[in-house]
Amino acid sequence: MLKYNGAIGVILAVNLLLFYAALAFAEESVILSVSVPDGSEVLERPMKPGEGFAIRYTHSVALSPVTDYFVIENGDIYIDATVYEDFGAGLPHETFGDQKMKTEDGRIVLTGLKRKVSPLDLRVGRIANHTLILDDGEIPLKKLAKPGQTLTFKIIKKQD
Repeated sequence: MLKYNGAIGVILAVNLLLFYAALAFAEESVILSVSVPDGSEVLERPMKPGEGFAIRYTHSVALSPVTDYFVIENGDIYIDATVYEDFGAGLPHETFGDQKMKTEDGRIVLTGLKRKVSPLDLRVGRIANHTLILDDGEIPLKKLAKPGQTLTFKIIKKQD
């Protein structure tokens, strides 16, 4: 017959408490999904909240590089910052709210955008040479879709 040992009960209770605390504070993984208009996924990337990606392209008027930085928060995509060399049509030229604009290494850096853009529809440019930048490399978007075709970026909650 097993005898109850108070110390074992305390150890089990503490371990159970630590287990549930770890579950409560664990970051939920999500998937960055990129699809074409017929709904076919052309890219899936596991990500964690707070992680992000960037899209670099050549501005159609200024013909200079622009990089938009995105972050994943609360299951959505937010534009966080943009960096460009020249003012051009459609590029920001003033700040609003908590946004900050500065020059750094000859570039204009606009931070604090924090604007939800999810889902993000992007037409692959014919001249822009859109490139997806991830932690582990770069993917030219013309490899995922034909120039002129729309790609949709969205976040999907990961099913375990």
